[in-house]
Amino acid sequence: MSGRTTVDFLTDARNHCIMLADRARDVAPAAFAGDEVRLQSAIYCVLVIGEAMNRVPKEVRTLVPEVAWEPAIAMRHRLVHASWLADPEIVFRVAADDAPKLAGQLDRLILRLS
Repeated sequence: MSGRTTVDFLTDARNHCIMLADRARDVAPAAFAGDEVRLQSAIYCVLVIGEAMNRVPKEVRTLVPEVAWEPAIAMRHRLVHASWLADPEIVFRVAADDAPKLAGQLDRLILRLS
């Protein structure tokens, strides 16, 4: 057992959503894809988000079904177990569009559970 709470995992996911969104800020998709450090940093954020969200108990997940729990966890699994399939365009879209929304949803859930 890690000794970490559900709120700890949610906070990890939220913090990495903010970092992930920052990786796509003020950069064009092609420049994002061509910047290996930025891309790999974004992928790492996706991995942490997916792992943290996977650690949240199902009974907590059901409190906010609008959160994309399964897609985030599935993306983490795909990147870990089939890294050669990583698509920079998808990572960029997740960073630019999905991460900010998810951060807000997780913020609200953290407040609710705290």
